[in-house]
Amino acid sequence: MRNTFLLFAFIGLVTFLKAQIVNIPDANFKAYLLGNTVINKNGDNEIQVSEAVAVKSSINCGNKNIADLTGIEAFVNLTQLLCDKNQLTNLDVSKNIALEVLSCYQNKLTVLDVSKNTALYTLYCYNNQLISLDVTKNTILKYLNCNTNKLTSLEVKNPTLQIITCNNNLLANLNLASTPKLGALYCSDNLLTQLDVTNNSKLEILSIDNNKLTDLNLSKTGILFYALYCRNNQLTSLNLKNGYNAKIDRMYSYNNPNLACIQVDNPAASNNYDFWQKDSTASYSTDCLLSSNEIEKPQTKIYPNPAKDNLNFSEEISNITISDLSGKMIQQISSSEKSINVSKLVKGNYIITATSKSGELINKKFIKE
Repeated sequence: MRNTFLLFAFIGLVTFLKAQIVNIPDANFKAYLLGNTVINKNGDNEIQVSEAVAVKSSINCGNKNIADLTGIEAFVNLTQLLCDKNQLTNLDVSKNIALEVLSCYQNKLTVLDVSKNTALYTLYCYNNQLISLDVTKNTILKYLNCNTNKLTSLEVKNPTLQIITCNNNLLANLNLASTPKLGALYCSDNLLTQLDVTNNSKLEILSIDNNKLTDLNLSKTGILFYALYCRNNQLTSLNLKNGYNAKIDRMYSYNNPNLACIQVDNPAASNNYDFWQKDSTASYSTDCLLSSNEIEKPQTKIYPNPAKDNLNFSEEISNITISDLSGKMIQQISSSEKSINVSKLVKGNYIITATSKSGELINKKFIKE
């Protein structure tokens, strides 16, 4: 009787001990965990549940040729999981509710459920095969990068989101209405036909090249906005008149052949901004809603620029003044001309002001080489 009792006690002990060992079927994942002395504190050949629960910081198992992360669910207090550049097709982090950072880019994931990870503030899941992604429950998320997936729609209801990077997907729908702190949106190479940023007054960078946008209103972007990339779209309307155009350092809107007018604070100034580039068929205006005969005519062109000997004009101009960038007058020509000789000017940057035959005020920068 006593021997029987001891036998059952031994079996119970073995069963108990087995129950305390984390099941980790992937040999590469297990090798990583066993080799990490911060995790495998007793140095044996298993990871006990107590060891997993004790991990309250980070697991960094990137680039280990791991195909299965089963066992990660035992790490219930884990705050950072970095499992990039592996062979994962599935990732269950539903038990890892303390996660603050999840970086799982460059795997083979088709599904990623982060609905239980409400402490998450950084999610990098780019270069996967995701067809959907729900981040509506991640209300303190700040940084989202889901580049190069197969997403067709992305709904963001994250009042703390600061940076969204979603280039190279199949996005036809993106709602930014509930992201008041958004500072940067990188969403090029998608299928967007519309984008509303009127509630994103803190937006600093907007990169939306290679979409199908027809209208874009940035008049509410505010003083922080300094870079717009909207090349290769189908724009017919672009409103940049926000009162702070002088602070916009980059504006590239070319390859929008149907965009005839760009609404701005100051058309003459816009033509002189160094890094503003548009199609030659588009003109700047303070009000693009004016009738076609009231819209400002395209400005007189100067060429070549840089110029070595002669500076030519597309039409005759008069009251010509050449100044340096400090405003000091260098040369004045009172006669009407279609070409002037600038060979004697010192090499550098100059401003030429004049009046066209149609009464247009010309104010352009040119380079003497």
